[in-house]
Amino acid sequence: MGTVVETSRPTFRWRPLKGATTYALNVYDSSLKNVATVDRLSAAQWTAARPLKRNEIYTWQVTAVKDGQEISSTVPPAPEAKFKVLGQPRAEEVSVAKKSYPNSHLILGAVYKKAGMLDDAEREFKALLSANPNSPAAQKLLQNVKSLRQT
Repeated sequence: MGTVVETSRPTFRWRPLKGATTYALNVYDSSLKNVATVDRLSAAQWTAARPLKRNEIYTWQVTAVKDGQEISSTVPPAPEAKFKVLGQPRAEEVSVAKKSYPNSHLILGAVYKKAGMLDDAEREFKALLSANPNSPAAQKLLQNVKSLRQT
């Protein structure tokens, strides 16, 4: 939620609802057109069957079935579950960085942050901090990415 994803076929994951028997997932584009629907999922994840349009913002919603009742996620006042699929030029930059600097948590974290890939940037900066636990710079980079999630 609230991030940019590199792949045009993202995997959606959510916390399972205790006692839920199945889930349904709906994905909507920025004009609220339904672009993907899947029903009767038993697992709390699903990977898009077809590529989503790059550089587009999407909203998604999960509905759980528990005791015959439907319980939807992200209903007001909760924020909408939004994400963006990375545009092609930026996706190519990310791909080059991953190939060129596969072991550099600093460079990859910075590239991911610039692309808006906050989950990936946070993961890289956590690894950087783990490798350099006394580094104020690593701590600051991680805090900065975390603060972006709150805005």
